[in-house]
Amino acid sequence: MSDETLLVYEDDQVEPIASTALVLGVDLAFAAALGVAIWQRARARRAIAAAEACVVPTAPLFERQRFLAGTVELAEGEPLAVRVTVTQAGVERAVKNGRVHDWVETDRAVEARPFYVRHASGARVRVEVPASADDVVIVDALDQREWSDRALRRRRAELTPGEPVIVEGRLGREHDPEAQGAQSYRDAAAGWVMRPPRDRRMLLSSESLAHKHRLRRRALGVAIGVIVTLWGIAELPLLGFRLRQLQGQDVVLPYAGKRAYSSRNSKGHLTQHWVVDFRQTIGQTTFNVAAPIDGSDYQRLPIGPGKVRVRDVASPQWATALGRGSSVNIWGLIAATVLCAAGWIKLRFTLAHKRWYERGVDERNQQGPLPLPSGERFLDPPAPGAPGPPRGASPAVRPVR
Repeated sequence: MSDETLLVYEDDQVEPIASTALVLGVDLAFAAALGVAIWQRARARRAIAAAEACVVPTAPLFERQRFLAGTVELAEGEPLAVRVTVTQAGVERAVKNGRVHDWVETDRAVEARPFYVRHASGARVRVEVPASADDVVIVDALDQREWSDRALRRRRAELTPGEPVIVEGRLGREHDPEAQGAQSYRDAAAGWVMRPPRDRRMLLSSESLAHKHRLRRRALGVAIGVIVTLWGIAELPLLGFRLRQLQGQDVVLPYAGKRAYSSRNSKGHLTQHWVVDFRQTIGQTTFNVAAPIDGSDYQRLPIGPGKVRVRDVASPQWATALGRGSSVNIWGLIAATVLCAAGWIKLRFTLAHKRWYERGVDERNQQGPLPLPSGERFLDPPAPGAPGPPRGASPAVRPVR
């Protein structure tokens, strides 16, 4: 029998100082993800309030007004107001469980002409869309589709007559060729005209300016729920560490010896096991506890009885572990780290999400082969031979690849 008090940690356990640092790192990473999500959600909530406050549809018109709300009316002789057409190519590919297909944006064209907005006061405001389509943002649904070729289709968003719209620009009193009393463009009477802002692109939105912020707030609420859930799940493999940290005491217990044995799984693979036996007393009851160790510790431990250091947890008894201080199982730590990474990935994708007008319109990993075309056509295409725009007024077209 040896009088030496043995210090050995269980197999796959990280020593206490490193355990505390690593688990604290996981906790801080989870807390940081949750903090960023809560902060971004608060920003989205403030953006909603600001967006709702900046547009008052019934407010009187005034010089240098930034936002204008009303309904769309076409200018005289113009076949459209603003239109975005996105071309998508279909790509089919084989995967392990069958076939999938992608729709990838290959081209985007924007057509913009001067149009009018009918204000709630009855005033008709002319909107002079920038000559360069790079200076226009249209926020509308891609609710039209043209699809006659299996591997090629087009989608369209368009401001149509009678549709509600919000315009961000710079309002002023200027010559309007369709203002009451005008005899010709040179003789145009003064009217309200909305032009692009000096320092940003003109925004034309058929939805509330607060809508995208509401979507972002909702998505961040989901992300917060996911992060909290993942954090809770991550605590399960760390539960033994937490119990040893909060309730454990460093004690010296009787060491009964060591033993080795092997086991064979269903495939015939042989696994060697090394175990330390020690005795734990709870109340009036003494338990024999077998703790797994690695082969190197097994070789240096004495065969006979002695004393061994243990981090003792009275209840639950399974949280008791060999060693001094609170150690963590490496596999539990890895599982918690993976769950933390999953929370950050969810947050990253939530923050990086953009709507179709801010990114390419790609739809990937759709199940099955490319479907047959539906034969749909765009709504109300201009009839052949229809009058074009006035002389000298050319549409702004932007191909995007």
